Amino acid sequence: MYVSTTAHNLYKEHVFHSDIIEGCLAHKERNRVKASYNRESKFKYFEEKKELIQWYADWLDSLLKR
Repeated sequence: MYVSTTAHNLYKEHVFHSDIIEGCLAHKERNRVKASYNRESKFKYFEEKKELIQWYADWLDSLLKR
């Protein structure tokens, strides 16, 4: 399963917005209009990204313990 798919499917467990999920994966906005207004730095949502990555690591660990 892909990271993005997993994170989106398990949204209710971690409640991080899609922008944070995609930001962790360095996916670029495909919508040109939205991208032009969204001139974010790589540090936008920095703390939230760290928390999401930790959630994902914990989720992976839980799979190994099953």
